[in-house]
Amino acid sequence: MRILIDGYNLTRPQGTGVATYGRNHIKALQSLGHDVGVIFGAERSAAKIEAQGLSALLLQRAPLAPIRRLRRIVGGVMATRGFDADRLPGCEAQLEQGGLIPPGVALYNSKGLYAYAIGAFRKLGVFSELRLPGVEIAHWTYPLPIRVAGAINVYTIHDLVPLLQPEMTLDGPKRVAKLSHAVAAKADHILTVSEGSRQDIIQHLGVSPERVTNTFQPHSIDADVLVQAREGALTEIEKLGLKHDEYFIFFGAIEPKKNLPRLLEAYFQSGTSTPLVLAGGSGWMADEQLAPLLQRQATAAGRQVICTGYLPRNTLLSLVSGAKATLFPSLHEGFGLPALEAMALGSPVMASQIPGLGEVVGDAALTVDPLDVEQMAQAIARLDKDAALRSRLSAAGLQRADLFSMAAYAQRLQELFGTLRKR
Repeated sequence: MRILIDGYNLTRPQGTGVATYGRNHIKALQSLGHDVGVIFGAERSAAKIEAQGLSALLLQRAPLAPIRRLRRIVGGVMATRGFDADRLPGCEAQLEQGGLIPPGVALYNSKGLYAYAIGAFRKLGVFSELRLPGVEIAHWTYPLPIRVAGAINVYTIHDLVPLLQPEMTLDGPKRVAKLSHAVAAKADHILTVSEGSRQDIIQHLGVSPERVTNTFQPHSIDADVLVQAREGALTEIEKLGLKHDEYFIFFGAIEPKKNLPRLLEAYFQSGTSTPLVLAGGSGWMADEQLAPLLQRQATAAGRQVICTGYLPRNTLLSLVSGAKATLFPSLHEGFGLPALEAMALGSPVMASQIPGLGEVVGDAALTVDPLDVEQMAQAIARLDKDAALRSRLSAAGLQRADLFSMAAYAQRLQELFGTLRKR
């Protein structure tokens, strides 16, 4: 089949959970023999993109408010006319070399597609039509107000955090609710990544159960990646002045739903002298939430918190593989990919007892109430002192991670797309 994937998040160099989902989704489709293309929305003509290369293709968004207002006006006109796409063969090798897309993907651009389509939806409430003949399935890995004419249009809704817990995100709940309900009404099918999110979509968006499929997410840590991570661990650990199996790690975006203030409180209360590494790019409210707590380490004897900021993926995987344990006490997760990747790397995991994340870790993690600081402190102390517990969790995590392999994910997709084509 010829399948089109949106490139809305794929070219973010520091990555996001949605970008990782999109890349892994492409790999799974390719493993099944499908012809995969990616559609971008750079505000340049195809000729300029081919002439200027990758930098021109990556310019998909402009942050200035006046430009956003203009997009809504222009988008209203464009949405009534629809969008065409051009092939960009000259950029394919560049994106592959940068690791932003898997090899062998056809690249297309539709000038201003995402900016104008989003602007048109916000102003007029309409979906824009993209014309790209021959596409059988268009998979939008993020809720976007766009359809490919003549194709089966599938949308992934990862979770409904902005609607159900608006304090956890910068996304406006009214705006997200409007788009989510529209996507639910217009989608030929909806994918999501956990049974908890599936039930939320059915209940809060009024979607019939047969129109929503939970495929979970895959991890991409195969045997070769695991070996490379372990071989590189010593070098990366030494750069931070640490020792193998003598530090805890949290990795992910530094934002409210990750529950880092309570994690730090628990760490300080645990009595451990094992350092804690926080690896991830700063999201909103990071400084306001963490700065006062991080200042405490100056007076907390024997405690050490190391904030690395964003790390290249290979570096991060090596650090996770060499950690004493991974701590991931999120307040809400549609899925919880960091916990899965940690298990696939053999790292013992402490995780929250919450929907989505609980489906991922099962019985292979030490689970805690993310609101109970004392319980988290006790769990950290157990992981610190109990080598047998860590060994058991490591083995169980590796086994659990097999359920979310690329091969298992590809099989779920094959069954789903075969069903969609018969409708």
